[in-house]
This record gives sequence, C-alpha cells and structure tokens, in this order.
Amino acid sequence: MHFNVWRAISAPPQDVPLAVCDARSITANDLILADAVFDASGKPEWSFEGVVVAHHPAHRWHWFSDMTRDEVLVFKTHDSDPARAHCVPHVAFDNPNCDARTAPRASIEMRGIALWFG
Repeated sequence: MHFNVWRAISAPPQDVPLAVCDARSITANDLILADAVFDASGKPEWSFEGVVVAHHPAHRWHWFSDMTRDEVLVFKTHDSDPARAHCVPHVAFDNPNCDARTAPRASIEMRGIALWFG
C-alpha cells in the first residue's frame, strides 16, 4: 500500500485546499491511466503513469476547510489487494470562499509504503 500524508503549513484559509474522494463511490471504470509529464525549461523531462478520475455524479468528494499546521490528512494512494479500493482520488481546487487577497497555500506532503509478507 502507498500512503500520502498531507499538511497545510500556511495559515487558514487555504486558497487551493485538498479534496479527497470517498473510494467507495468510485468504480474501476472511473479510473483512467494517464501520463504525468514534467518538462520544465532547463530541466530534464520526467514522467510517471498516474490515474485521473472521470466525473460521475455518484462521487462523494470531501475537503477539510481551514486546516491548521496541527492537522494532517492521511490517505491511501495505491493498494495492490484487488479486494480493496485501489486508491483515494485527491485533487487541489480553487476555494470559492477565498478572495484575491488570500495568501497562496503552502503545504507539505510525505509518501510512505507499507508491505505485508506472509
């Protein structure tokens, strides 16, 4: 399993907070493989295969408004067990409750892997 640990380090409100989708509301047909390509000028191009989510009205998206430095969000980004949800889709979005004077969000994330043997 792969996990993501995400934390806002800027004061609330966040202009571009993180939202996660309830994995129970996603079907395998909603997940589309896609290449994420990074081609910044003057740097080597690199890419990885990721997953994007096709919109469906049954999806249940959630976000945590006004997160503080003392709060952290932990969610699964991959599970190799076919009997379990593959991942928790997540995305940053423009917060319509923030005005143009809101400071840009600063955040930090850490990724971890859990292995089970036996």
